Amino acid sequence: MQEIGSNHAQSLGFSTDGFATTPTMRKMHLIWVTARMHIEIYKYPAWSDVVEIETWCQSEGRIGTRRDWILKDATTGELIGRATGKWVMMNQDTRRLQKVSDDVREEHLIFCPREP
Repeated sequence: MQEIGSNHAQSLGFSTDGFATTPTMRKMHLIWVTARMHIEIYKYPAWSDVVEIETWCQSEGRIGTRRDWILKDATTGELIGRATGKWVMMNQDTRRLQKVSDDVREEHLIFCPREP
């Protein structure tokens, strides 16, 4: 699921470094880190089943962002799972959490609606 989230971020034009960073974030040595994740699997896919995954992010106030996933059986459309993850901003050098600055918010969180 994290790889899908990374692919989604890259498709929006963010960096390919694995951290979905913007130019301002790189200049300030900031990265996104997972603070918590909740996963619910209703039915495990069988070998060779194709799973369709939909993902989106939402702004979470001044401290970070939330990413959600829906997993479906690609053949039947049946919902087989869902997940949500809370991401916070961290300074790469100090390893301390940091509030999302207005500059970063303008670059990054415009792609994260308040509601899906």
